[in-house]
Amino acid sequence: MNTPDAVERVAGTDGKSYPSSYSAHRDAIRAAIQADPSATNTVIANRMKSSRDTVIAVRRELAGALVDARYEAMCVAIAECYRTDEVKDLRDKALALQVYTRQAKNREAEQRATEIRLRAERRAGELLLKQAKAEGTRGQLVGRGVIGGANMEPPIKDQPTLADQGVSKRQASDWQKIATLSEEQFEHAIRDPERSVSTASMVKLAESTMRANVHRTEEVPTEQGALFNAGLQPRYPVERDARTEYVKRALLTLAERRYNAALLRQEGEAKVAHGSALDAETDQLIEEKYFNAQGVPHCAATSTTGA
Repeated sequence: MNTPDAVERVAGTDGKSYPSSYSAHRDAIRAAIQADPSATNTVIANRMKSSRDTVIAVRRELAGALVDARYEAMCVAIAECYRTDEVKDLRDKALALQVYTRQAKNREAEQRATEIRLRAERRAGELLLKQAKAEGTRGQLVGRGVIGGANMEPPIKDQPTLADQGVSKRQASDWQKIATLSEEQFEHAIRDPERSVSTASMVKLAESTMRANVHRTEEVPTEQGALFNAGLQPRYPVERDARTEYVKRALLTLAERRYNAALLRQEGEAKVAHGSALDAETDQLIEEKYFNAQGVPHCAATSTTGA
């Protein structure tokens, strides 16, 4: 049961209201919490002979200060990471912050900690999309060649596996989907005051965006202009019947998708985003059983060119 001092409240330096005993016990309670962070508010209150409300107030302030102190540095570190295991470590630290702020009942700090975690997951997804798949499902393009005539070598075997990087297959799948969101979509989602963001909500947004792109049917000229920009294209070049055609993306075979993705990556780092987006969409389509046993889209079973 709370002591009487929990009823009388005073304004803190942050403008929020705290129990009057807060000032008197602040340093001692903070030290007790820091010495035993897993202890419950009731245990700390009994140990310090204070009210539970006072302990909650101190813990709430500590949680907010901790997130404020780490937010900018962690976001910068995440953006600068070029190894999946490193960004995974930052993600796990953000998750620990998120749990701590939730226990402290500091909703604002919890949201900021969640934002840090989602930024880390998106960055991890970007890095996973850039590396060759550890399972060895993707060949390596050798030489520029012409459409349909490039040489393919077995996948590179020295890439770290997901297990090496401390990432589960489910996490890898979710994070790569989140990475397909545009910068504008991602920033809008995490800052939307009407939305409670989570990994699941971000994955759902990414999947709906990819489905919308797959089923888009706008017409474009047969000889489409610049192919190698940073966005998915309505049509892609393929070699069919000894001639090059621009075929609707929804009608590409699995091999044609993989070839175009490899060709895009060959064009340099500035083109990586395009190839990654095409690969991510293809992986999503595979999960949705979009292709038949021969790797041909079911919707194109009766079509030869899709023109």
